[in-house]
Amino acid sequence: MFRRTPQACDELKSFPPPNNFPHTPPPIDNRNNKTTSSPTCRGRRRLGDPEAWKPPHEWDCTPTKQSTASAISERLQTTATTSEAIYSVVPALPVIQRELRMMAAASSELMLANLKSSMGEATDATVYKELEMTKKRWMFSALHRQDGYAQLMDRPNERPEHAPIPKRGRILALYETPSKSSQSSGFRVGNKRKKADISAASASFLAALYPTVPMTHLSPRPLSPNSFPNVHPLLVPSISVSASSRALPPQIYSAVTCLAMPTLFPSTDIPPLLRHINRCLAPGGSLHLTIIDPQPVSSSMGPKLRQWLFTNLLVNLEQAFRTTWPSETFPAWLAVGRLRGKGSTIATKTIQAIPIIPKNPSKEDLKSELRCLSNRMLWQEIWGGFVQASQWWWEDKEIVEECVSLGTHWQCSHIIAVKEDPIKSSGYIH
Repeated sequence: MFRRTPQACDELKSFPPPNNFPHTPPPIDNRNNKTTSSPTCRGRRRLGDPEAWKPPHEWDCTPTKQSTASAISERLQTTATTSEAIYSVVPALPVIQRELRMMAAASSELMLANLKSSMGEATDATVYKELEMTKKRWMFSALHRQDGYAQLMDRPNERPEHAPIPKRGRILALYETPSKSSQSSGFRVGNKRKKADISAASASFLAALYPTVPMTHLSPRPLSPNSFPNVHPLLVPSISVSASSRALPPQIYSAVTCLAMPTLFPSTDIPPLLRHINRCLAPGGSLHLTIIDPQPVSSSMGPKLRQWLFTNLLVNLEQAFRTTWPSETFPAWLAVGRLRGKGSTIATKTIQAIPIIPKNPSKEDLKSELRCLSNRMLWQEIWGGFVQASQWWWEDKEIVEECVSLGTHWQCSHIIAVKEDPIKSSGYIH
């Protein structure tokens, strides 16, 4: 069993704290209600006014240690307040832990009911965000239980009896805050559709799933350690390969995950990113990916769905230089990144686009519907930010009928890409 120590979140001391460049406070002297400034503060007026000149030792513009410390404290407090405001709808770690235990014990029928729930005409944005994030955790829980999503390492309650306790590792949640797809859902106020930021769902799910494992959340908006003590926030200015490569220390992480990698980066940036991930992985560490293509298996797809995807999604992906077949391109990219070492696996499952459910469904029928719905939501989470349409394809009756008649299906793959041993040869083990 993993042993939690009070210093679990302080072990990554080599990481610089975010926003550690305080502004120098202006040289203000409040005595006698007068303001004194340096020569550069008054600029041209000083140059044109000889009487205003003072010798350097009388400028009195050097900030004291007390004022500098005050500025640093104020800056950090402001940053923390801003971060807390951003994630004010994210429950604390113990709350999500209890929620995940309840979800793990839930039946397929209960999971389906929660995934199908709708806010309707919501008027309160905060309530909508909270319920939508909970709904997404139901999705992640279903994927974790059925298809192996986020199986980053053994959990104490999932390890066989008398099995050896694994060495404690570190998890890197790399941009587990999809920038566009996280805002693909929305609530309605009157006739206006507003977007809801639910990007913290995947990161908070991972933090609660492995509460005793130190997790680094690298993101422009990382989770707060005040709510998640096992999280080390690593703030970067933007989602880019250069930003992540400069921030990541070498050979320290046992597991890395990045849910929306195919949509976060242009195709040309992914091989360099994978090389940086290789560098930050400890020996034997692995990258965990969940790959679902933007389009179903070609032989099972009809003309109506093909046209919808081409018009509303694929063209947008091409214009943004994103890959349209990650299942075909990622194995080659992982080889370039030297992430196909011994122990690498790829598990692929077939997901029906529209499940056929009888009037009196059995437990297997409900499991099939749950797998379909949870993977459809995963598709929406990853690719939805690039969709420009008035409705989703599963809301079009003609497309639904076509999918049922043709048996349209997707393939979803869970990849464990192990860092290669430079001495040994590589290759997937299926």
